[in-house]
Amino acid sequence: MTLESGDRIRERIAKLSPEKRALLQKRASAAITAIIPRRTGSGPAPVSHSQYRLWFLEQMEPGNAAYNVYRAVLLTGPLDVAALERALAEIVRRHEILRTTFPLVDGAPVQRIAARAAIQVPVDELSHLPDDSGLEEALRRATELAKAPFDLSRDFLLRARLFRLAADRHLLALASHHIAVDGWSVGILFRELVALYNAYAAGLPSPLSELPIPFAD
Repeated sequence: MTLESGDRIRERIAKLSPEKRALLQKRASAAITAIIPRRTGSGPAPVSHSQYRLWFLEQMEPGNAAYNVYRAVLLTGPLDVAALERALAEIVRRHEILRTTFPLVDGAPVQRIAARAAIQVPVDELSHLPDDSGLEEALRRATELAKAPFDLSRDFLLRARLFRLAADRHLLALASHHIAVDGWSVGILFRELVALYNAYAAGLPSPLSELPIPFAD
């Protein structure tokens, strides 16, 4: 038996026609739904083994930002801030792990999933600074965002901040926690963000299909 790497599989999927990719996604969604039943009710869900490990490490050293996951991207060209904020809000709606907290119930952590969670994108105006100074200041503040600890018992797990360097130049910083995201899912987040932003900026609805199964299930 030969196992293909994730990169190889993605390459093969990328070569498919849009029709075949849509069919593959439909069949995969049906298979996943058939294997994993959906939760019933709105009560807390158990944590996974990896989530428990990360939660335990946080209890050992509260406020440690070592497991924060952070990305900053430079955006060039005209930017529709409202469309960007709407796109991030839709990502939080789609992915319930981003609106999950980890409180204690009977002495053990659980996943408590909020029905909804707002996300705001504060805009720091730095266009009055020279180019190099503005970017340097934006990166300094973005680093502060990256290092800000998450209180896993009450904080939602996606933070965003936008730095305006010029009318057509911005730095977008996103921060989360490894209990909710990893390198693979960060890539998914940005692909969805691009697709949603492009649609909303053009006045179109979301082009993304609903997820077949959430993480907690």
